[in-house]
Amino acid sequence: VAGALNATLASQVQRVPSLEAHNLFLQGEFFYNRRAPGDIERSVKYYQNALEIDPGYARAWAALAGAYSLLAYGGGMPRQEALEAQGEAARKAVDLDPNLASGHARLSQYYWDIGDRPNGYRIFDRAIALDPDDLLVLTFAAGIAMRNGEVAEAIGRYDRLVAREPRSAAYHANRGVFLQAAGRFDDARAALDKARELNPDLGPELDLAVARILV
Repeated sequence: VAGALNATLASQVQRVPSLEAHNLFLQGEFFYNRRAPGDIERSVKYYQNALEIDPGYARAWAALAGAYSLLAYGGGMPRQEALEAQGEAARKAVDLDPNLASGHARLSQYYWDIGDRPNGYRIFDRAIALDPDDLLVLTFAAGIAMRNGEVAEAIGRYDRLVAREPRSAAYHANRGVFLQAAGRFDDARAALDKARELNPDLGPELDLAVARILV
């Protein structure tokens, strides 16, 4: 019994990455979130450098998958090559940490990106079960709600996101897109203005967000 209890407790302890790898990961996050021209490519390099130091860093693999997804849609590298790299990184994240909600979210995103929605929804259900309050999970849940025509639900999720991360230009921008779809044009304009205030370089990325969310 004691042995089983110790094994259970050990499985619940999150792995701590090396400090150097984590610092590189944070730099990758900075460029991924800023999204000025060339920033996604910069984020990929930082994530890769982090993983060269600490190949077992599941969060970095998940983040790398997200960057490759943007490159696949934004033309930063050949689409098929980016998708293959995205799928490999997302699977690695899940294999390394089966309890990492963002890893499952990124793997579900990969399946959506290749047109396999059944697997996308199935794996995303696992992400929600692991951590429904994870920021990435909330973001994807809002997108799913929007695709299903649940506009108020989608906006509500983004209300929660911007309340938790008020400095995120991307959250304000996507919230503005959803508000626009709901016909709340004054609120949408305010949200988009806030996004541009926080990150003046977000304009092209906002166009991409519109295309990906509403198609």
